[in-house]
Amino acid sequence: MQLAAALDKQRKYDDAMDAYKSALKLMPGDMKATVGLHMASGQKALAARKFSEAAKEFEEVLRVSPNHAEAAKALKQARQGRP
Repeated sequence: MQLAAALDKQRKYDDAMDAYKSALKLMPGDMKATVGLHMASGQKALAARKFSEAAKEFEEVLRVSPNHAEAAKALKQARQGRP
């Protein structure tokens, strides 16, 4: 999962999502992997200006981790229509 986080920081969202999916196959239901997968997917959508899709991903992060500050900030950006 460290690889996934490193790829996420490098903004290699597709690779990060693949790594998080692999982690979830090994550890189904792992919260860090679940949050990471939705954050990477949301960031990818946000960068592509797919704001509605991004908002859904960030909302899912907040559903499983209600105090996730980064997801709350990103959700606000998505709702305001800015990457």
